[in-house]
Amino acid sequence: MLLTDEEIESPVLRANLVLEVRVEALKENAWQSAAPRFESRTIEARFSVTQVLRGAPAELRGQLLATTLTQFRPSGPRYLAVPGVWSGHDVVAGAGFVVFSVHVSDELKAALRDPECLYVEEADTGLPDTVLALEGLMPTSPQPQPQPQPQPQPPAIGELLAAHVGQRPVFGSLLAGYLVDRVLETFFDDADGFEQVLAAASDPAVSPQFAMILTRGIADALLRNEPAPDPFLARFLAAMAKIVARPDMAPLRAMMLGTYVPNLLGLAGGLGLRPASEVFASDPQARTTVLAALAGASEDATEIVRWVSG
Repeated sequence: MLLTDEEIESPVLRANLVLEVRVEALKENAWQSAAPRFESRTIEARFSVTQVLRGAPAELRGQLLATTLTQFRPSGPRYLAVPGVWSGHDVVAGAGFVVFSVHVSDELKAALRDPECLYVEEADTGLPDTVLALEGLMPTSPQPQPQPQPQPQPPAIGELLAAHVGQRPVFGSLLAGYLVDRVLETFFDDADGFEQVLAAASDPAVSPQFAMILTRGIADALLRNEPAPDPFLARFLAAMAKIVARPDMAPLRAMMLGTYVPNLLGLAGGLGLRPASEVFASDPQARTTVLAALAGASEDATEIVRWVSG
């Protein structure tokens, strides 16, 4: 089961050009009013390409790209979401970034700014996620080859995650979003791959942000593609219960136990009721895991615990 192009949100999957760049020099222009509730400024920046990650010749490394970026910020004290992929980033000399672009113009410098640039993240946090995620994608060639050579198939996401268990503590939001978009590939004939995704989400070593993004994404995917086979639903419930039992997961706990899980089980919403005896028929250990993890979770778990025990 695959996503359509319209459903893909991950910049790793959407971009045809991915570069690591470093700010070599810049000139910041003054902030000016930008109606209705923003201020904007331009930054004349010169970047060096420190690494070509996808979609361009390796010889591009070391090339200097001069371009003008636009940043926005709220004009008042109230926090607002602002436009612009470079907004909120500290563009200072020596700073490194990973940029994701749908580069289509003749000028490569345009790939670094809106609208071609889809997403920007600081290299310290974005590079590990990007390198790992790109291992799971087919390589792209910037130039057509007269005699294409067979390329090895990229690993499935389950295999990719299994090979990088030791990196879980540094998994970030960029990788979580990538996995959310690709998790449908495991529906519903790759139980091992699905289990690897759940194992990554429920590992106590991962950050709360990673666990939250991935868990919500899996739940959304299950709801969009219901009814999930009982073994898949049972494994999700076991992983979810361990995740929301974490003391740093209060917001996710309220969402999962108050909305997502009741709708998945038919306890709320328009889906038919899924009896616990059927969901856990082939996986009684998952049932035990759910009960143990939710025993002291919160009052939000009362209805779910009653269902599991029924």
